[in-house]
Amino acid sequence: MKNITVEMLLENSKKIGKRDIVKVKVEELNGAILELEVLNRMEILDILSSNTQDKDSELIYTAGKIFKDEKLITKLGCQMNPIEVVPKVLSQSTIVNISELLMKKAGWNEKFTVEEVVDEIKN
Repeated sequence: MKNITVEMLLENSKKIGKRDIVKVKVEELNGAILELEVLNRMEILDILSSNTQDKDSELIYTAGKIFKDEKLITKLGCQMNPIEVVPKVLSQSTIVNISELLMKKAGWNEKFTVEEVVDEIKN
């Protein structure tokens, strides 16, 4: 096994800094493609710890530039809370499925528990 070098870390930092895009086929919109940015860990933690009740919609709103369109927000009457755009244009099942996909793409996986992480650290 080879030791980590500064060059390896610098190269990896370039990969980490790039925003991956996930394309989702939305059946309820006639199979149209929705492009979303994969959020980083801190963005997801901010959403999970926010006061918003609908975390799934907030996750999608944050990841999708299209939901931040002023015309869309205004036409749907969501100026006070733009996150409300998401449940007004997508069904709950679609929202949950997209949210789960975004979490997986961001590296969140329900199989990682605190106990497993602690065990990994011990070794």
